[in-house]
Amino acid sequence: MNIIQAKDNDFIDILFVVKQCLKEKQGLFIGNKLYTDSELSEKIKKDIEDQALFLCQEHESCIALIALGRQQPEEYRHISWNDNSAHFLSIQNLIVHPHWQQKNIAEKLLLFAESFSTEQGYSSLRFSTSNLSEQTVKIFEEAKFIRTGHLPATKQNMPCDCYEKILK
Repeated sequence: MNIIQAKDNDFIDILFVVKQCLKEKQGLFIGNKLYTDSELSEKIKKDIEDQALFLCQEHESCIALIALGRQQPEEYRHISWNDNSAHFLSIQNLIVHPHWQQKNIAEKLLLFAESFSTEQGYSSLRFSTSNLSEQTVKIFEEAKFIRTGHLPATKQNMPCDCYEKILK
């Protein structure tokens, strides 16, 4: 199993994994924005262009992905974060193909995000999630993320909880 930075030629594989998760209504999704198909395609392309998207591959096939943003989403400004510095990364998406769930892939991607962030000199990781199943909460609690706030629903966004992990 490898974690690599996504490239333009990975677009179709990425879109397949995302669509499978949406079709099955499964997967671990981070973020609270509802995307149309065209917005979703543009978001994936932008994440690839920004070098923010990383793939977890098994036998050169994409089985999961994580997007790490260097800019804070606008709605995060209202959260009381523990890390007040501007040196953080935001986990914007973490998606695991339904076939690969229950195999610690999300945990491996979180460990990758933490390692990558530390190596790049960031002081914390942040994310928001509207998918708060017991399993999702357990994954993040075991990874030592702390709930720092709540974002209410808007016309375009679902309600979600915000989490943060201070890096050493």
